[in-house]
Amino acid sequence: MPRIIRILPDAGSQRGISLIVVMVMLLLGSILVLGSTRTNWLNESLVSNESDYQRAYVAAEALIADAETDIRGILPGGIPCNSSANFFGCRNRYGAGLPFIPESPVQDSEDLQAAIPNFATLPCRQGICLITAEDDLGANWWNDDLVDMTADTRTPNAIAATYGEFTGANVGTTGNPLLAADADGNYSGWYWIEVMEFNVLSGAMGPAPVGNLPVPTVDRPYVYRITALAQGRKPGTRVVLRSVFVPDVYDPEV
Repeated sequence: MPRIIRILPDAGSQRGISLIVVMVMLLLGSILVLGSTRTNWLNESLVSNESDYQRAYVAAEALIADAETDIRGILPGGIPCNSSANFFGCRNRYGAGLPFIPESPVQDSEDLQAAIPNFATLPCRQGICLITAEDDLGANWWNDDLVDMTADTRTPNAIAATYGEFTGANVGTTGNPLLAADADGNYSGWYWIEVMEFNVLSGAMGPAPVGNLPVPTVDRPYVYRITALAQGRKPGTRVVLRSVFVPDVYDPEV
């Protein structure tokens, strides 16, 4: 009677194949987990960058509004910025030879130029820049001269102005942190006001911004171009806004 011989698979080889299958499954699972983690990280990074940009944008808008108040010299509600002696609006007009927002044509321009000691190289001081037909700040100066233009912040020799420095606006504990000094006393937002004299009779002026500008009055023949810059908490976040402001617009029918 013939005998049937059955050859059973080796138990050791089965265990080896099972181990390979388990390792492959673990590898695939690890790849899926890493991919999901990377996707989450990218999403969080994008959200963080967008949040930082939006915070800087809002800060720049607030700086524009603060500069306009500085130019008007009047707070909301018609209250003067500063009622102390020698002050005209928000600035010390008659004391210490400090720059101010000019209103009358000739004398104010001469006094303002005298208050800017380095007028030939940096035509700005404490956020006020006296611009001539031969010299202006240019269209992209913040990429080249930002270190110089933000030096000595909140000192008499400062080139830029900061939020609330002259208007008295207070950021508060719940306000935008980019508008206040950090723990080391450093600022992340500044503004500059370029003062450009406008000849109402001829319509001529110095380096005027492009666009349909409102004409200022004869009594206050100035156009003010405001540049506000805010830097976010991340190194690559920077927002620059520019605005043309004419507080007293000429009305030919009046």
